[in-house]
Amino acid sequence: MNINKFCRPIRLSLTKREEEIAVLLAHGGCIKSIAFTLFLSTKTVETHAHNIYFKLGINCRYDLIVWCAKAGLHHELQYVDPTKRTLVVTVPSKSMVGA
Repeated sequence: MNINKFCRPIRLSLTKREEEIAVLLAHGGCIKSIAFTLFLSTKTVETHAHNIYFKLGINCRYDLIVWCAKAGLHHELQYVDPTKRTLVVTVPSKSMVGA
């Protein structure tokens, strides 16, 4: 009997908030800056990050970057006004990503 198949986490789909945080993490955002931008506590962002890594069965940011690229979540991010916590996410069109 192969015990490893019972130890792997089940890959579940991410919530919209988890996808949003995954993209910010993949673009190099730290927990504190993501929390500030999204009006969340750092503990909430840490919990989302933990859930993201668990659901995807990954354990490093590089794997998260690869997953985001494969899932089509490679958005371009711009911080417009950090004092107002305004974040603009531009979704590239299919022609921009060569689909």
